[in-house]
Amino acid sequence: MKALRKICLFLLLSSSLSGCATIYVRTNETKFDDSIYPATQQDAEWVDDSEIPIVGRTLMLPDFIPSVVFDTILLPVDYFF
Repeated sequence: MKALRKICLFLLLSSSLSGCATIYVRTNETKFDDSIYPATQQDAEWVDDSEIPIVGRTLMLPDFIPSVVFDTILLPVDYFF
């Protein structure tokens, strides 16, 4: 039962972190506005940024998968608009 609780807590926390770059790129002006897969590119830039502490960069890693998924869903919007 405790293992299930830990898994649920992990999923809850990771889902609360997911979509961060997708929301950020679509609501703020960034250098990736006119590109394909902008949230994934933003995630890569944040993880590669040496000014962000290693703990912060590690917390951004779970956002890669949701960013790729949402960027794929929003691919027609990014391509045509």
